[in-house]
Amino acid sequence: VVSDGRWHRVELLTHKQNFTLTVDNGRPRSIVNDGLNEYLETDSPLYLGGLPREVARNAVKMWHLRDTDSFMGCMERVYIGGRLADLSVGKQHQITPGCGGEEEVRDQGVYSRPSHPPGGSLTSLMHSATHDNCTISTPHHHNKDKQMQVHPPARDVSSIQRKQRQHKMSAIIPAATNVCENHQCKRGRCKPKKKRPDQYKCRCRRGWGGKFCDQ
Repeated sequence: VVSDGRWHRVELLTHKQNFTLTVDNGRPRSIVNDGLNEYLETDSPLYLGGLPREVARNAVKMWHLRDTDSFMGCMERVYIGGRLADLSVGKQHQITPGCGGEEEVRDQGVYSRPSHPPGGSLTSLMHSATHDNCTISTPHHHNKDKQMQVHPPARDVSSIQRKQRQHKMSAIIPAATNVCENHQCKRGRCKPKKKRPDQYKCRCRRGWGGKFCDQ
């Protein structure tokens, strides 16, 4: 669980039945889907930050999720397939621009300080997020109270320039950096080695063996 009020970078890479998760460019963690389908193919909507109740219940029943708690935090930028997604074009539920911090917020006519740390909270529902030309202005913020509105603090020019430099430096790593991108496992699945994440081993299907599961 990451909950320290700071910005973090989370990256999820998918290749065939391999899923790799990386946080802040740290050590990657990978899992292999043992299902019948070799690729992830779906025409279902894409959800970020939360799920409708019925969708969440079905996901738990199918063991797609452990729990249905929504994400609480801010999403500054979201890349899908290496492209910057415009969070303002998707369907939204209880979303407001900005990230709650030390600024005052109006809640049912009463001014108060937010109880959460800088970084705010967000729950987003999106049905489409891949576009050729997408832009995103301020981070998006969400609080469980539907009446709350958060206004982002003013930023000077130097702050904006720093954000622009950080934006260039934090581009999503191409999928080719995934050690399993061009694996040679014939009758098995690629799995990164725990002690050497830059190398992989083949997890062979039943009845197959050898270094590349071809025997």
